[in-house]
Amino acid sequence: MVGGILVVLGIVLLVYALRRGLLARDEDDAAAAWLQTLGAVSPAQAALVGVAFLALDPQDWLLDLAAVDLVAAADLGGLDSLLAYLWYVLLAQLLVLIPLIFALVTPAKAQKSLGSLNTWLERNERAIEIVFAIVVGVYFLYNGLEHLGMFS
Repeated sequence: MVGGILVVLGIVLLVYALRRGLLARDEDDAAAAWLQTLGAVSPAQAALVGVAFLALDPQDWLLDLAAVDLVAAADLGGLDSLLAYLWYVLLAQLLVLIPLIFALVTPAKAQKSLGSLNTWLERNERAIEIVFAIVVGVYFLYNGLEHLGMFS
């Protein structure tokens, strides 16, 4: 069952990457427009939107599923597996916590630096999504086929 689910998820991600690569640029701009409106919301509203993204974004769920699969494949045992997954959660959250702490400690400098980073991310968002989908899709597909006994 796990192997079949991983194969399906891998194929879905690879199809998504292909579709995203062939998608017209105009359709990307619709998503970017509403993201720009988030710049004017209050911190509390931004926090709620962030929580909603974490809870509802399938890409986050897929990445978490990949982490769980890696920890399970390591066969560490109960407590060690839990600690390994918590370590992953901590490292993943550092990507959010470091800019947040930076913004709280030095707001003016952070606004300039994070603004530049945001501009770069907006410019390269499509390529980042495609590469991420291909890497995780190939990983899921390979692991799924391995679970199904296709590789010895």
